[in-house]
Parts: sequence; C-alpha cells; structure tokens
Amino acid sequence: MQVTLDLMDLLRGLLCITGTILIIYLIVAVAKLLPTLKELTKTMEKLNTMMDDVQAIVSTAKKGTENAGEAVEKLSDTMKDLSKSMASNKSTIGAATNLINASAGLTRILAGKDGKTKSKK
Repeated sequence: MQVTLDLMDLLRGLLCITGTILIIYLIVAVAKLLPTLKELTKTMEKLNTMMDDVQAIVSTAKKGTENAGEAVEKLSDTMKDLSKSMASNKSTIGAATNLINASAGLTRILAGKDGKTKSKK
C-alpha cells in the first residue's frame, strides 16, 4: 500500500495544526488577562475618584488665591490713600497727638499716687 502526499497538502495540514495551537494559546492568554483587566478597571475608577477630589481641591485653592489677591489689592489701595491723607494732614495729626499728650499729663497731675483724683478740702 502506497500513500502519496502532495507537498501542498502537507503544508495545509501544518497550517491547520499551527492555527489551532495559536487559537488555543490566545484563549489561554485572554483568560489570564481578564483578572488583570478587572483590577485595572477598579484602579481606574479609584483614580477617577481621586482626580475629582484633586480637582475640587485645586478649585478651592484657586478661589482662595484669587480672594487673597483681591484683598492685597484693596489693602494696597487703602494704604496708598492713608499715606496720602497722612502726608496732607501732618499738622492735624500733630495737633491731635499734642492734645492727647496734654490731656494725659493733666490726668496724671490731677490723679493721686493711688490713682484717685485729688479733692479740695
């Protein structure tokens, strides 16, 4: 009994066997990757939650920084106005200071050593 195999038939058989082995290998690889993909999905969900928290923190910090900037600008304007007022009212401020010092001195003169006002007998 003689069996004649054509070279093309032999190559087709080898291709079918190789294809079957490759398909089985891919099925096993995908089965091993599924748990990893599930963990990756859970990790990505956690990461999205963290990113939302970070976004909220950044937004709050941005608002705080903007408010601080506005406060500094207002304080700067107020200090400029105060400086201008003080420069133009030096004599008024000096007079008010002298008046306060004089009334403090008068209070010390009228007050006794124990801090009470002297009374006339």
